[in-house]
Amino acid sequence: FEDISAEVSLTRQFRADLEMFQAILDAVPAAIAVFQADGSMIGANEGYGRLWGQDPQILAQMPHLNQASGEWASRCKPSGVWGDIRQFVGHEVARAPWVEEIETTEGLRLAVRMSPARGRATVIQFLPLDISVAKTARSPS
Repeated sequence: FEDISAEVSLTRQFRADLEMFQAILDAVPAAIAVFQADGSMIGANEGYGRLWGQDPQILAQMPHLNQASGEWASRCKPSGVWGDIRQFVGHEVARAPWVEEIETTEGLRLAVRMSPARGRATVIQFLPLDISVAKTARSPS
């Protein structure tokens, strides 16, 4: 018999590391989604689900960029940024990071930050610009 205990231990450590990195992403106040060049979503944090009203089960199915950007556009005031995002993700334009301001139909102002990532991926961040929304109440010490 082959001793696979080292391999099992390594697999457990890898899973623990993945869970830790997901917890770190979930602690970030920005809504974050990561897309491959073909438009497939490969990850998102809890902030993304909260901002866009996405059920965790739907996020687990990893919606395509076309579906996600359609949802974003329907919940925001008109903007040309959605086509720019699709072009950036699809590598149809220069891949230098950029930021654009958008506003939801409820009046929440957001900065959309696009940045390239390894493996032809793209990280999209939605950051609240209104301090009252971005602030989290601190518990008394």
